[in-house]
Amino acid sequence: MGATPDLRSREPVVNTPQREVVMSEQAQAIFDEAMKLPIGERESLVSRLMRANDEEPLTDAELAAHDEAWAPEIRRRLAEVESGAVETIPWEEVDAQIRKLIGE
Repeated sequence: MGATPDLRSREPVVNTPQREVVMSEQAQAIFDEAMKLPIGERESLVSRLMRANDEEPLTDAELAAHDEAWAPEIRRRLAEVESGAVETIPWEEVDAQIRKLIGE
């Protein structure tokens, strides 16, 4: 392995399945309003929504749809690692860089 990569200079990771989920008009309107909030309030809103998702289990149908949507992305990423197209970073290095970024 070469030099330790700088996490800040890496391309952003896009965590979305291959299929884009279309929002209802109501959800789109809420999103549009949320985007008008200051960044700190948006972060707080996202955090609360994510916690709410974690507290409510998915139905079997929702879980199956989730798994089906993510399966192609997981296969693609695994193939990239197995082929050597991407290089993984050991957790110890990532952890050290995160701690450096936050001043620990």
